[in-house]
Amino acid sequence: MALSNIKGRVAAVSVAGAAALALGAGVAPAQASAPAEVSVQKSCPSGALCVKLRNTSTGKSTWKDLYYCKNWYISGKWVPTRYINNQTRGTKAKFKNHDRRTILTTAAPYADRNVAHSVGVRTWYIKPC
Repeated sequence: MALSNIKGRVAAVSVAGAAALALGAGVAPAQASAPAEVSVQKSCPSGALCVKLRNTSTGKSTWKDLYYCKNWYISGKWVPTRYINNQTRGTKAKFKNHDRRTILTTAAPYADRNVAHSVGVRTWYIKPC
């Protein structure tokens, strides 16, 4: 494949990803979903907790960048499947159930991990600090 074709495909994916982020869905404040086979998030911005969410109805996934230290509500149809913790050194995020009890504490930055789910336990909130 010619280099120009590769560059064209990368540009098309980047444009599609940017458009998808502008549409909205899932986490407050809402952003968009992207097809499961295309990962919009390639790296996590400095100072953010980036979370990959999968829509349980459609199977599509999207990445959310969480910066502010607050409990972010996760809509019932979205399930976190991966996180990248690129916050300040030593900062750990917490995934919480409906009672706001911690069910997962992330590894300290820089951490890139899958999210394991226990049967019957769902993440309702994520607090990135």
